Amino acid sequence: IFSYWDTLVHLFKGAVGTGILSLPIAFSESGYAMGIFGVLITTYFSTYSAYILAVSAVELCKRHRVPTMSYQTTAYTAFKDGPKFAKPFATTILHVCNLFLLISQIGSACVYMTFIAENAKAVTDVYLGEWDLRLMKLWCALPLLAVSSIRNLKYLAPFSTLGSVTVISGCAVVFYYMFIDLPPISSRMAFGDFRDFPKFFGTVFFATGCISLVLPLQNEMKNPESFTKPLGVLNVGSAAVALLYTMFGFLGYIRWGKDAEGSVTLNLPADHMCVH
Repeated sequence: IFSYWDTLVHLFKGAVGTGILSLPIAFSESGYAMGIFGVLITTYFSTYSAYILAVSAVELCKRHRVPTMSYQTTAYTAFKDGPKFAKPFATTILHVCNLFLLISQIGSACVYMTFIAENAKAVTDVYLGEWDLRLMKLWCALPLLAVSSIRNLKYLAPFSTLGSVTVISGCAVVFYYMFIDLPPISSRMAFGDFRDFPKFFGTVFFATGCISLVLPLQNEMKNPESFTKPLGVLNVGSAAVALLYTMFGFLGYIRWGKDAEGSVTLNLPADHMCVH
């Protein structure tokens, strides 16, 4: 059973991933003004969707007298209990949700695996000689598979805490380099090319997407009603993520402009120890 803070840590860790490192280049495509607005509005709609999902799951659990419901079961039951025209689509929606969740999780896992292996290789190449990237992915997969085998989220809390501390430390290092030789804001554009906005929103949606965590976290809470309160886990966590993402994308774009790389770590000096 999770406490308020356990759940908040899990939500923060699930929301803040490698996508944050792509926000400076996303801002370079939208401009800083549109970038700030885009991150805030995207986070708002993501949070609102998660809120509707969580509240609907609680209501459906009460109606059917069951303790919890999964993401796909909630969608299935909502269609089953919905208007007459929606009832025949309940089973189809169940399979569609399963398919989309599978594709989403496989895609995220591939991105994270590649990111971890490439960054680990960049460090080991300096100290241990050059490694084959495929071999590095294999070595990185072993501890990840072990941690992924833990099904009880309560036992994952220490790993989430460690991950959150690592993410915050990494962001702090990047923030440090962002403030070195920071150019004036007037040197950057406020609004980018309209044709680049889809790429911007795609990057932001990837960075902020963690809706698959909402119900598992709410179901594991000691007081599930604390999840959707005005100062509950969802709102507090989303506000913290929105603030971090806005600052990261904005400052990264002001610092590196159009030279921002797909992962901002590539803009950092490779010969500095703290970067490693």
